[in-house]
Amino acid sequence: MSRRALGSSTGHRESGLTLPASDPRRGSWASAEGPHPIVDSGDGRRRLSTGLVGLVVLGLTLGATAHVAVHSKRIEVAIALGKEERTYRELTLQRRHLEIEIGVLKDLARISTIAREKLGMRPPSPEDIRAPIREAGPAKQ
Repeated sequence: MSRRALGSSTGHRESGLTLPASDPRRGSWASAEGPHPIVDSGDGRRRLSTGLVGLVVLGLTLGATAHVAVHSKRIEVAIALGKEERTYRELTLQRRHLEIEIGVLKDLARISTIAREKLGMRPPSPEDIRAPIREAGPAKQ
């Protein structure tokens, strides 16, 4: 038996329903040679939806990867900032200690004591003070 003899006028086939060749619902793929199945396999739609799902999954994956990268960079910067703040506090403390030490070393009483005791210095006597003598020379105007 030919394909045409199985379901040409009734619209039925043993494997499923088909539309007669004259039915406008068959679309442009209908031919005069014989009936075609009503239900399309849907490969075009299935491929489109699979591709769309793939793009959505790819987008989500890229977004999640970017989020993780930004978060890890933020943590890295926070750790570096903590180290720098610790260094700043240590240097500030060291500066305070040095300023205190400078104040102690600049104390006039301490300088006078060291000058008298270690260096043998004393205040000058009146005889030791000499005024510079200016030589008479041409007056400058």
